Amino acid sequence: MNLEEKEIKQELKRFTGDAPLLYLKHAKGKEWAEDLYNGKLFMNTVKFFRELEEKTGKRGQGDRHELLQRLKLTNGRIINNDTNEVFLEFSAANATIEIKGDQDKYLYCISGITIDDLELSGLGKSSVEFKLPFTEQLIESLKKDFGEHVVLVSGPGFRQKINNLINEGKVQAVFGKVKYCEPNTLQRMEAFNTFSAERFLYKDIDLAYQKEYRLAVGKEFVKDNYFNIGSLKDISYICKIDDLVNYRGRFDVAWEKNTNNK
Repeated sequence: MNLEEKEIKQELKRFTGDAPLLYLKHAKGKEWAEDLYNGKLFMNTVKFFRELEEKTGKRGQGDRHELLQRLKLTNGRIINNDTNEVFLEFSAANATIEIKGDQDKYLYCISGITIDDLELSGLGKSSVEFKLPFTEQLIESLKKDFGEHVVLVSGPGFRQKINNLINEGKVQAVFGKVKYCEPNTLQRMEAFNTFSAERFLYKDIDLAYQKEYRLAVGKEFVKDNYFNIGSLKDISYICKIDDLVNYRGRFDVAWEKNTNNK
């Protein structure tokens, strides 16, 4: 068949789409992992994440720029069109904009694995296998920063849980893939200027390695830092993070016959 890995993934995405096949949540202790397993999402406020980086000095676990729109202004001047005379000049400066109440909103962060993140490990006549994208070095780093337990959650199942709550009007929330970009990106600025809920899905480009998906909800829907979406026991699994190097995914496929190959 001689299909390149990229072509195989494109074929599979006709059925899986670009959304995550799996969501992963790291946990310091098994009891925290069991919270998610039981559908209890432990959330923290925007203010908490801002202060966390300031307190620990660890960017990534916290983000001092969370939900702050930072404007970087360069040197400029105002010119008379008729005379070309410069009658006002201003120097480079930075400004920070915050929408009132955003610091009190609650965030839940979870990693996602899409078909593009997987590594091809086997190809058969009626199946294709992938490894999860975790090396021993990466696992050691994750374990040090986030804990030794991880919860694997079905991508479609988790999205359905969240979307049902939103569509049924049981919660005002936004859930989606985080967009990593520079602060002055036009789309990011527009999200803030129009008070769009999409503003909760923007983070700085240096944090792109997180591959984060995010749920943001108002404080009225959270009790004692928990937001309950209902049991995930049927669509999730708790394991040690060390085990991830031994896991693989298999897709049963029926390849379309290529009539150009004799």
